[in-house]
Amino acid sequence: MDRNNTFSALKGLAMCMIMAGHLHIAIGGGFCAYFFVIMSGVLCRLSYRGGVGTIKICAKYTWHRMYKLLVPHVIGLFLASIFLYYNHDWKIANLIGGVFFLHCWSPQIPYFSVNSVEWTVSALIGAWFLSPLFAERIRHIHKNCVRILLYGNLAYVILRLLSVDYLYNIRKLQLSEFSAWILNNKNPTLIIPLYFIGLFLAELLQRKKVKTSNRLEIMGLFIIMTVFIWMFRVRQLTDYKWTYVFWTVLCSVVLIRIFWTGDGIVSEKIFGCKVITCLSSYSMEIYLIHYPIIALFKNILKFDGFVLVFYAIGLTVLLAIAAKNITAIFTKIFSKYWNWDWISRN
Repeated sequence: MDRNNTFSALKGLAMCMIMAGHLHIAIGGGFCAYFFVIMSGVLCRLSYRGGVGTIKICAKYTWHRMYKLLVPHVIGLFLASIFLYYNHDWKIANLIGGVFFLHCWSPQIPYFSVNSVEWTVSALIGAWFLSPLFAERIRHIHKNCVRILLYGNLAYVILRLLSVDYLYNIRKLQLSEFSAWILNNKNPTLIIPLYFIGLFLAELLQRKKVKTSNRLEIMGLFIIMTVFIWMFRVRQLTDYKWTYVFWTVLCSVVLIRIFWTGDGIVSEKIFGCKVITCLSSYSMEIYLIHYPIIALFKNILKFDGFVLVFYAIGLTVLLAIAAKNITAIFTKIFSKYWNWDWISRN
C-alpha cells in the first residue's frame, strides 16, 4: 500500500474519533485534532510538486487546499445558521469568523464561530500558505539543517506548553485578552509549528532507508488501539488539558516512523481495506459537516442516545458524499478555465 494512503487512513480515523467525541461516545477530540494537523504536514511533504515557493505559488496552493473544502464549508455554515437562528445566538463577529475562516486569527473573533470545528482549518490556512516555501527547498538542503528545523519546532512546542501550564496552573495569572489568545492551544502559533513538525520529519525519513516489519506495524496498531481505548474509557484524563499536545506529538512521531513504508501487514490488510480507504477519502467532508448536524439534532430536535448517533452519522455521511460529488462537478466545469494540471498533483 502507498504510504500516502496509509497516512490518509490514519488521518481519516482521527476525524472519526473527533466526531465520536462530539457525540459523547468518546473523549480526546483535541488529541485527534492535533494528530490530524501533524499528518497534514507529512502528506504535504509527500505529495507537493508545485515547485519552489513564490507568493503566487503560495497563494495558488492555499487556494487549492481551500477550494476542496468550500462545498462542505457552505453546507456546514447553512446548518450552523439554522441552529443559531433557533438558538437566538446571532453575533456579527461569529458570522465573520465563520464565513471567512477567521476563527483563530483575531482575539475579537471567538474560536467557536458558527461551525466551531473549523478552527483547525482556520489555523492551517497559514501553514498551507507557508508550505511551498519549505516543501521544495528542504529537499536541497543538508539533512542536519532539516534536523535543526525539526528539533527547533519540537523545542518551541514543548517550551510553549510548559510556559502555558506554568502561567495558568501554577502562577494562576489573570492574562489579558490578547495574551490569552496567543497562548491558547488553538492558536496558529501552536498549530503551524505542529504542521511543520510533520513536514520536517517526513523529509528526514525520506532521506533514510527506513525499514519496517509486520511485528513493528502490529505494535503500531496496538498503540492506536490503546489510544482509542483511552478515549472511550479513561474519561478522567481529560483534566490534563495541556498534556494533549505533548502526547499527540509523541504518538504521531512513533506512528509516522512505524508506518513510513506503508507495505506491512497492517497497512495492506487494515488501512488498505475498502471501508478505511473510503472513509479517509471523505474524512474532511465529514469533519466539516458533522458538528452542526449534531448540534441541530441534540439541541433543537432533542435527540439523544442511540437515536442521536444513528441520525447524526447517517445524515453526515449522506451530505459528505453529496459535497464530494458537487466539488467534483465544479472541478470538471472550472478546469476549462484554470490550470488544473498543476493543482491535481497536490
